[in-house]
Amino acid sequence: YGACPLKRYLEKYITTELSKLIIQMKLPSHSHVTIDTDANDQYKFQIQQLQRTTSSSPAKPTYHRRRTYEGLDEEPMMDVDNDEEYDNEFSSYDSNKDSPQAFSKRMKQSPRMKK
Repeated sequence: YGACPLKRYLEKYITTELSKLIIQMKLPSHSHVTIDTDANDQYKFQIQQLQRTTSSSPAKPTYHRRRTYEGLDEEPMMDVDNDEEYDNEFSSYDSNKDSPQAFSKRMKQSPRMKK
C-alpha cells in the first residue's frame, strides 16, 4: 500500500474514533491511548489517565544546543586575523582611477581610429 491509502485508512478508523471520544468527553487531557484489536479484528481503545507530577522543573523543556568540536588539534587552513600578507592587499588601490576625470583622460590618450 502507498502513503495515501494508508492515511485514508487511519483517518477513517483511528482518527474518527479518537475524535468521537474527545467530543463525548471520554478522552480527558493528559491521557495515553492504546489501540489494539480484538478477536473479531475490531479496534479497542484503552484510555489511561496520566498523573501530572508537580515538580520544580519548568513546564516547557528548555532546548540545549549540542556542539561538536572536531579537529581542534589541527592547524587552521588560513588564519586571516594574524596574517600580515593580506593586510595591505588593497593599499595600492587608486580610488581616483574610476572617476569621470580619469576616464575622460584615458579617452583622450587612446589612439583614434581613422575613417
